[in-house]
Order: sequence, then C-alpha cells, then structure tokens
Amino acid sequence: ASTVGFWAVSLMMEDYEFSWQTTSMSAVPLQFIVQVYTSSSTCTIGPSYTGTRPAGACVGVDIGQTVVEQAIFTVGCSGVTLSDVITSSPP
Repeated sequence: ASTVGFWAVSLMMEDYEFSWQTTSMSAVPLQFIVQVYTSSSTCTIGPSYTGTRPAGACVGVDIGQTVVEQAIFTVGCSGVTLSDVITSSPP
C-alpha cells in the first residue's frame, strides 16, 4: 500500500489431508492491521516479508502439535533499519 493509513490484511490458513486435495478439512482466518505512515527517510523501497518458506509451501503437522513460524523482514535500502514490529493479540 502506498497510501498513508491503516490497512486490513486477511489470510486463510487451510489444512489438507493430502497435497492433491482441493477441499480443505478446516480453515482458520487470520486478520491483522498494517499501519502505513510517512517516513522522514528518502528510501522509497519498503520492507518486505521474506519468511523462511517459499510461497505456497505446505507444512505437515500432526494432531496436537504446535507450530512456530518466524516473521522475517528485509529492508530495501542500505543505511535504513526496521526498528519495530508491533503485534497485538486478542485478550
């Protein structure tokens, strides 16, 4: 987004018994807000989410197993740092 303000992002986590299936066994929504603001930096390349898995990767998880994923971001300009990622979870 290039317009200053708050933006809603919505993802759907789905699980499949087999990789060839087209109908998920269950689906869990994940929604969050991103705030875009004016920066004093001359960098015009915003940070990008790089993650640890390729886009569309499938992760097999056994029943009752907990999965933890890292959120990894890359800054697009030299001399510029990403100082904070703020998260808020429901109570």
